[in-house]
Amino acid sequence: MKVLIVYCHPSPQSFIAQLREDVRSALERAGHEVALLDLYAAGFSPTLTGDEWAAYNSGVIPPDVQPYVDQLQGAEGLALV
Repeated sequence: MKVLIVYCHPSPQSFIAQLREDVRSALERAGHEVALLDLYAAGFSPTLTGDEWAAYNSGVIPPDVQPYVDQLQGAEGLALV
């Protein structure tokens, strides 16, 4: 199964970072294909401008968001850390 781990924490030495690695390791040992999306490393901003909100409501996916959409659509499983 293709599993996408979506991770979001600013500190690489945090408990959550270790949890991410434990989750990845367990999934790989179980034979899953694992991809990691590190939102901090990607510079992802969760805020929307008014124009982005209007575009979202019209069904248009902004080009800078499309790679995230593609990753989510390609996943068969999702782990949020």
